[in-house]
Amino acid sequence: MAGTLSLDAVRRGLLAELETILAVDLSPDDARKPLPELGVDTRGLVELFVAVETRFGVKLMELGLARADLETIDAMAAAICRGA
Repeated sequence: MAGTLSLDAVRRGLLAELETILAVDLSPDDARKPLPELGVDTRGLVELFVAVETRFGVKLMELGLARADLETIDAMAAAICRGA
């Protein structure tokens, strides 16, 4: 569960999942870039949601996220840590 993880651990986990989804190498700096800039489309976002649920046990759709929470990996990591 994300509640026992640090923000940094969640950020690293999200980057790892996104690397798998996109089949690219990402750097820690990429966590601050807008997801579309990294190549994430609607399908990729859905895959990332599923990966988050599997990896962290958090259902993003139940957290009442704002659009801003989905703009970057950093924003998603913060939302996961807040909601878990």
